[in-house]
Amino acid sequence: MPVEKSVVGDSINLEIRINEGEKATWNRVTWSGNTTTHDHVILRSLYTRPGDLFSKSEIKRTYFTLAGLPYFDPQQIGQDVVPQPQDNTVDIHWSVVEKGSSQVNLQAGYGGNSFIGTLGLTFNNFSLRNFLKFKDFKPVPQGDGQTFSITAQAGQNFQNYGIQFVEPWLFGSRPTALSVGVNYSRVKYKDQYGEDMKLGIFSASAGLNRQLSWPDYYFSLYTGVQYQSYDFQNYPFQFGNTSESNGSAKNFSFNIGLSRNSAGTNPIFPTSGSNIEASLKF
Repeated sequence: MPVEKSVVGDSINLEIRINEGEKATWNRVTWSGNTTTHDHVILRSLYTRPGDLFSKSEIKRTYFTLAGLPYFDPQQIGQDVVPQPQDNTVDIHWSVVEKGSSQVNLQAGYGGNSFIGTLGLTFNNFSLRNFLKFKDFKPVPQGDGQTFSITAQAGQNFQNYGIQFVEPWLFGSRPTALSVGVNYSRVKYKDQYGEDMKLGIFSASAGLNRQLSWPDYYFSLYTGVQYQSYDFQNYPFQFGNTSESNGSAKNFSFNIGLSRNSAGTNPIFPTSGSNIEASLKF
């Protein structure tokens, strides 16, 4: 409340009186605009939760989280904040706009006296639990925020195939991404004597990336394992200081990494923040 205290010449002295009331809490939290994405995907991304104290920082955090999802347009995410002074609460309504999140990658190249073609399909809003419900195919089941990708490469002497699946909320309480992937590569060509030279590489990996609450929620911890198998025939394969031409080799590795990613708001074209990572591989 501004109160005029005095007038001196052409100046007016004002006193601003503030009456501080009780802290407000969130009451109704609603959203709209998700025509494909299921409600629980949005619900787990909201930090403006009924019963919690009103906080502008949680509005900002929610906006950054929704903008980071690849199936919403970050430029069209809106919030309508409505105070309710009669009961000291605040209502908020979030609005989102779906966008195409699937990706098709088609490439062709020439090298080593042969052509190589690449085909990749990535579905960023995949739903594994609805995979057998054919009515939800658009053209694949969508809505649970999972990622499913398939890649294939083929050339005259080279082939590579890979499948990867990512569940971003494994346990439901905080972001914990489970990623699993399988990849197979094969190289085959003839040596100077006309004999076949073959090398096959099979790899499988699994990892967990869990968001931390300390020092702040920008930190995350990654742990993962990877298995690789090499099978070679008439193909020089280096083991330290020795070389073998026929046989197999196995490799098992453990990976751990600590990162802090505050880059935003758009994950593809961030305009603020930073991304720092430290990792070890055994």
